Amino acid sequence: MSRVLFVAEGVTLAHVGRPILLASAMAARGHEVILAAPGRYRRWAPVGVKWRNLKGQSPEQFHARLSSGRRLYSQAQLKGYIADDLNLFGKVQVDAVFGDFRLSLAASARAAGVPYGASANAYWSPQRRLRPPAPALDFARKSLFRAAWPLALRWHAGAVGEVLRPFGVDIQNSLQRAYTEADLTLYADPAGPYPDVAPSEREMFLGPIAWAPDVALPDWWDALPAGPVAYLSMGSSGEAKATRMIAEALAAEGFVVMTATAGRGGIGRAACRG
Repeated sequence: MSRVLFVAEGVTLAHVGRPILLASAMAARGHEVILAAPGRYRRWAPVGVKWRNLKGQSPEQFHARLSSGRRLYSQAQLKGYIADDLNLFGKVQVDAVFGDFRLSLAASARAAGVPYGASANAYWSPQRRLRPPAPALDFARKSLFRAAWPLALRWHAGAVGEVLRPFGVDIQNSLQRAYTEADLTLYADPAGPYPDVAPSEREMFLGPIAWAPDVALPDWWDALPAGPVAYLSMGSSGEAKATRMIAEALAAEGFVVMTATAGRGGIGRAACRG
């Protein structure tokens, strides 16, 4: 059996939940499995999986960068990640490493000579044309936004590319490659919605990875008011304002709305439970 290291960058729950579920599945099949993740997630470590604390950017820092349009990681951060990765490889001596949004592994795993797999969403596949969102702007500003979109993507990928290049990894300033660069990338989505992504030796569809944290049900679970129920979650990196707007629209249509905000607070509406 193999010894496999799973590395979870804990900026969102998805980037932790997917490695947790996959690590648990591999441990159940008799492999020796080690999970490295930030300490705040240790309570969800699977049975039979060894734990290693991992330094990383906090969800609060990540969300602040995301909402302000700044680069998600600086070159200094990524270089620090690579050093931490290599130090970890030296301690655990694994046969393979599997990461989720740990962008430094594209360099550190190759430098250590360790086969590297990653999980991601197929939306980021380099095979796809990444289309910009449709912002609520007037025609002139919307046109300017769309013209700047490719330059913005290259700028965001620039810090990652500069750090990876000395390790022989050239992502060509592509944000999609920055997010998916690995020996094998497994997409946590069904293949159907992505006909423009052809499975290959380096990109495959794994399908949805349905992890849920082991937490107690809320006090109001058995006291929901009558009526149709809508469950709403924008993910742990979702915008609270958008969550509130959608919840209020659903409530106005007569739904009882249950929201999951990943600890970021309620949405202040009596018709919504969260």
